[in-house]
Amino acid sequence: MKLKKQIVILLFVLPAMLTGCLFWGESEYVLKIDGVKIGINEYMVYLYEQEKLFERSGGQDIWETELDGTAARDYAKQNAVNTIKLVKVAVNKADELGIEITKEEEANSVKEGNELYEEIKKNKPELNISEEEVTNITKQWYIQKSVFEYVTDGFEISDADFTAYFDDYYNKNKSELNEVDVKYIFIEGTNNKSYEKAYSAYEKILTGSDFDYILNKYSDGKNEILNLENGNFEPEVKQAGYDLTEEGQLSYIVKTASGYYILKSIKIETPDMDKLREKFLNSYIQEKKQDIYQKQTAAWAQNVKVEKNDEVYNNIKVG
Repeated sequence: MKLKKQIVILLFVLPAMLTGCLFWGESEYVLKIDGVKIGINEYMVYLYEQEKLFERSGGQDIWETELDGTAARDYAKQNAVNTIKLVKVAVNKADELGIEITKEEEANSVKEGNELYEEIKKNKPELNISEEEVTNITKQWYIQKSVFEYVTDGFEISDADFTAYFDDYYNKNKSELNEVDVKYIFIEGTNNKSYEKAYSAYEKILTGSDFDYILNKYSDGKNEILNLENGNFEPEVKQAGYDLTEEGQLSYIVKTASGYYILKSIKIETPDMDKLREKFLNSYIQEKKQDIYQKQTAAWAQNVKVEKNDEVYNNIKVG
């Protein structure tokens, strides 16, 4: 099971926005950031968000895996620490820079806080937290968003840089971006007899036999046209289909757990390039702004001191 590393790194910057089986008193704290205590309730909200994001990326069994040699459970706990640190840094900078959220943003932060509170109350009833505590946290997230916008406000894209980025991505992934319809010959089984049958069919097509004739004679599947995304094909079959670049092209023999496939492309549709560029332009701009913000917050947070209360931190359970 692989966890998407890029997602995990971005969690340190902007929370997209616990699991514990213990109850703590109000005086317990998990860490100090420049001497200011972060209580158990606040930390657990951040950890709850981490847990959702990890499971969305890797499923519930993600907690039995490692990421860069670190147990996913420990990675999620540390992610929560790092995210809190950067939110607090942003909130402090907002005070210094005179950045304030609008009344509309504050209302939205309260609305999102109320929704998150109801979600936590339903899914984590053991966490004794108030609605006000949750809405205070979501308000800080909105403040951080305003700081992000302040820091990245002057960013301007380079058309040349974006064109190079887009062309490189499309050339590497154009098969997956295309819509491909195929016909297929399927030979059930993975033994030598099945392979020999598949190879015989493949050889006859290569030497001039009609694909549909061989399909009807050899295939254990139906004579039908299917879209690669809608045909419930195994990943290796889909990849072989996306490797086809011309209509009427034949794939190689594809082995799966259930048998052998031979594909023929029937229709290949390329995407609307203008719409695709627009889609990637938005993600490109956001990616570049994230880079700018990460560098700035790293500089701001360089001398910020974080101290863990190991007695509490080490007893927090995840997953």
